Amino acid sequence: MRITRRAGSSLLGITLILAALPLFADHPIAWLISARKPETRLAGIAIGKPITRVFALYGRPASVRPDPSNDGAAYRWNKGDFQIAVETTREIDPKIETVARVRITGDRSIPAGKTGAGVRLGDGLDQLVAKYGHRYRTSEPIGGSKSVLNVIFYFSDESELVAEFSDDGEITALQLTASLE
Repeated sequence: MRITRRAGSSLLGITLILAALPLFADHPIAWLISARKPETRLAGIAIGKPITRVFALYGRPASVRPDPSNDGAAYRWNKGDFQIAVETTREIDPKIETVARVRITGDRSIPAGKTGAGVRLGDGLDQLVAKYGHRYRTSEPIGGSKSVLNVIFYFSDESELVAEFSDDGEITALQLTASLE
């Protein structure tokens, strides 16, 4: 019996293993945490910072939905082919509404559609891995999404970055979530 190894099969195997791993409690398994610097910005918006900074960048939101569970809100901006959703909380400081999650969708041509490290909407897995490393988890998209695969990076500060991919291998959405601990 002869065993042959195909190029790329180890990456696929690792990806499948990581996708099957459960995450315990609210924390990822230690060896799954990216060795790279935690991402803190998406579309120029810094997680953990006051929502007033987002208003200064993007103006008045198209919609606001209060969230009584944490005294925060969900904000949306529609800038042509570029959509920004920001969720806030007051759990860090009850006096200040801070950015807890940022999600962007849109066209690759939008200059603001990128992470602090420079990964853009429309990029592929290679660009994502080049910036954040080989420690990531994959999952299937949650209902209603047009994406076919989610790639999730966990960082040492307990924040996480999710990239959603289309069937042609391009990032269609990016989401950055702060740790609330």
